[in-house]
Amino acid sequence: MEGFSCLEQNSLLFVAFPGVGNVGKCAIEEILALNMNEEVLRLHPVGLPPLAELDDQGLLSPPHIKVHRIHLSCQQALYTLSGPSQPNQAIEQSMLARQILEFAKKQNIERICVFAGLMDEPERKETFAVATTIKSRQHLLEKGVDVRIDEPRSGAIGVSALITSLGPVYNLDSCCVISSTIGTSKDTMSALRLLRSVDTWFQLNLTIPNEDMLNLRLRSKLSDVDPGQTDFIKEMTSHDTSYM
Repeated sequence: MEGFSCLEQNSLLFVAFPGVGNVGKCAIEEILALNMNEEVLRLHPVGLPPLAELDDQGLLSPPHIKVHRIHLSCQQALYTLSGPSQPNQAIEQSMLARQILEFAKKQNIERICVFAGLMDEPERKETFAVATTIKSRQHLLEKGVDVRIDEPRSGAIGVSALITSLGPVYNLDSCCVISSTIGTSKDTMSALRLLRSVDTWFQLNLTIPNEDMLNLRLRSKLSDVDPGQTDFIKEMTSHDTSYM
């Protein structure tokens, strides 16, 4: 892990990587899209897929993980840490998780909240947290967080699961915030449900898109596909819509 600048002490860190329904990564993308923020540093840990990409300035950038500071109206210092991918090999996932935790420990992060999706039936729309210590669980309960002790029933795998569960090993307060999802594609609604819960629990006063904003965004995307079309409902129902 290359050198890092100093973050504010006693900060809250939201972490997410691509996973089931891309719920966590989508949640952080929504935070960055609608809340004032600044990129404060890039981490270059070992194990990321060997893909160098052009950045916003057209420069070829090595594989990295971005850390952003979110500007809030409250006193809480909030940062996000997210990457476009995670390693495929178990040993590399473990290395990445430990490097991120070492970074968080050196920065005196107060709490790490890892965002994730849990594949479930479409009818189930729930968001809850899983703690890693008794003390952490009690603290979350005092904040009104819906903490579960019987889920995820089958356990969890991947970088997100390792960062959460290894937190106490590095003397870090860590938890995983999970939102149910059908898990087959980018589940924006599940991500927004997760964000609303987190915003309420930690009293952050984040700007979170509502249904009207999502509808406008969808109309904009559809207009890009067919600029001449304005009645999208008519277009969708003017033919055999049972075909999928």
